[in-house]
Amino acid sequence: MRVKSARGGRNCCESPTSSYRRSGAIARRSAILLSGTAALALSIAQPASAVSINDAQFTNPAYVNGTDQFPSVVATLQGTQFWCTGALIDSRTVLTAAHCFDSAVNKVSFQTNVSTDPNPIAISSYFTHRSWVSPSGLDNDIAVISLSRPVTNIRALPLAPTIPEPGMPLFLVGYAPGGSGTSCCNLPNGIRRMATTEFGAYEPAGSSQSVLRAQFRNPDDSNKFDSFNLKGIPTSTLEGGLYRGDSGGPVFIMSPDGLVQIGVARTISIPDNSVVLGQYGTISEWAPLALFLT
Repeated sequence: MRVKSARGGRNCCESPTSSYRRSGAIARRSAILLSGTAALALSIAQPASAVSINDAQFTNPAYVNGTDQFPSVVATLQGTQFWCTGALIDSRTVLTAAHCFDSAVNKVSFQTNVSTDPNPIAISSYFTHRSWVSPSGLDNDIAVISLSRPVTNIRALPLAPTIPEPGMPLFLVGYAPGGSGTSCCNLPNGIRRMATTEFGAYEPAGSSQSVLRAQFRNPDDSNKFDSFNLKGIPTSTLEGGLYRGDSGGPVFIMSPDGLVQIGVARTISIPDNSVVLGQYGTISEWAPLALFLT
């Protein structure tokens, strides 16, 4: 069973064609990066992927109250309301999911808790991949946002075209409602939370393009939910997965030079009806940057 991540709609401010006429490298870079054309306005459907964590860490203050370890991970807003997640990739560009595109999305927050942000940054333009199919296409589900002003006090983490080996640790970050492996999800949204998991497979999943996939395994029984046959590879202390509400969020790996982003949150699914979405057994999926960096 597959659940599409949180939805979006059309360009909030100006068309991609007009951005080619704008002065400034960011607008040109954004348009070239995705050869973008704005999607038509989308109706709100099921929200998407957020971070859910294992039962032992559910009351961890850094999870409940949010983490400041990933300052380059942002929340997109409709006015003051949380909408989706993205990641700063240079001083004026945010990478997110195409299906998060909506005309009402007009700001970006870098705060751990968006409700405490007095000055979110305005969005100047939003470009979806030109081959993404609105409103529910799974292929090419990436987009870039151009900010109205540069962000100079936060370092953007680099991108990498990496396909990990099975079992490699992944770092998930998102702003949607929090929950646990057996009870998901009742913590408020708009708070930046993180979890870790182990890479499962790079394979097609309901679309023609392969995606990065990982399963939320139970630390108390790591073999019970093991669709990718990771037997012998232990779960991490902060084992978790995605849930509805935080599409466009980044997935990172640790490289010799530090954290790098390798994917963008796309969908979540369950292997069978014995699994409750967002709880142990849920499979998280990311559009791989390996397909798009060129």
